[in-house]
Amino acid sequence: MSAIFWAAKVTGDYNLYDIAYKHAITCLNEHVREDFSSFHVVEFNPENGEVLKRYTHQGATDESTWSRGQAWGIYGFALAYKYTEDERFLNASKKMADYFLKYLPSDSVPYWDLSISGNDIPRDASAAAIAASGMFLLADQIGSKEEFIKYNSSAMNIAKSIIDNYTFLNSERETEEGLLIHTVYNYHKGWGVD
Repeated sequence: MSAIFWAAKVTGDYNLYDIAYKHAITCLNEHVREDFSSFHVVEFNPENGEVLKRYTHQGATDESTWSRGQAWGIYGFALAYKYTEDERFLNASKKMADYFLKYLPSDSVPYWDLSISGNDIPRDASAAAIAASGMFLLADQIGSKEEFIKYNSSAMNIAKSIIDNYTFLNSERETEEGLLIHTVYNYHKGWGVD
């Protein structure tokens, strides 16, 4: 979506803007639940656009909230607001951030699904990094000093925890595939778990 908004701005092609805007509205209407948690997957009928079902591919259950999907919602709606100034996107990003923050453990890095917790549940530092990026973007666009402090401070706390506890730089592990450690790509398939 961001590339399409950017392309519209650079080229002046407002058809691209309309495509990105409609995509953002569809995501808002179909992926975001009333409590501002999110569905991972929404399947549409290609003939008429009707929603066939909502489910998860990488979350714990169809009704749970996959941490990385929630983080992308925070970031994506903050970005959509930046390009459109549509207050619905700003509100969605804030509410999705509030939901994400509500379910964070004490070290500010989520379990791979926000609906589960426990000592043996893997964390997802990637979800934390995406959410922090989204909260920084969100904070920069908010007019209220109080809300700026809230989201900027939350992003800083998450980023500090990632740097201190979830990076290869501070790891005792000998081999890593990336800078972040303790991430979950697809728990059910056993891909990239921790």
